[in-house]
Amino acid sequence: METRTRQMARDFLIPLLMLPALTALIGLTGMDLALQQACYVAGKGWIYGDQQPWRFLYRTGIFPSFTVAIVATIVLVTGFFSARAYISRKAALFLLLFMLLGPWLVGHETVKQQWGRPRPSQLQLFGGGRQFHHPWERGEPGRGASFPSGHAAMAFSMIWPYFLLRRSAPALARLAFALGACYWLLMGIARMVQGAHFVSDVVWSAGIVYLVGLALYYLLRLDRNVLMSRGE
Repeated sequence: METRTRQMARDFLIPLLMLPALTALIGLTGMDLALQQACYVAGKGWIYGDQQPWRFLYRTGIFPSFTVAIVATIVLVTGFFSARAYISRKAALFLLLFMLLGPWLVGHETVKQQWGRPRPSQLQLFGGGRQFHHPWERGEPGRGASFPSGHAAMAFSMIWPYFLLRRSAPALARLAFALGACYWLLMGIARMVQGAHFVSDVVWSAGIVYLVGLALYYLLRLDRNVLMSRGE
């Protein structure tokens, strides 16, 4: 129990320390506005956002997470009727909860809609009418949906094999994490060049999704059993 507790504490401590540290770094260096200024062309707007692959990522990049959630739902339901699917039921439950509580619920319905941070395209600096808000400054709910990035959160949710393989195949788990992080990075760049999000929005989208996944990983005891056995 002590070993598991120490592992759990370390797993949560790393992102909980990194998120404030990165946020402070971004705030102190003015990185949010600096990067957005690099994406904006005076008199022309966010012209890079209409170019490929950024436009393609915006339009289709959310489908993988939807697909995973649908497949997980099917496996979870059929697990009550099929002996073969029953073995994968815990993994399916994790995936469904991960997609619902991570990118969809937290990124879209809870934090995003209530925090009210103006998007870059809404700022006076870029032709809008709003003032800049740091990520720790709450705006008016319903009048800004920049924090965090929903698309980037959905992209980062593609690290899901990391949690399922972490105990049984650590090398594959790390590879899955790296691939999901690359997808998240590309999606984050896409949303930044489109004037929709700041880099801090993108960073926090990954942090929130990872913490949700980590919490589910321990709550469902995936650190002990990846898949439900017949005798469980």
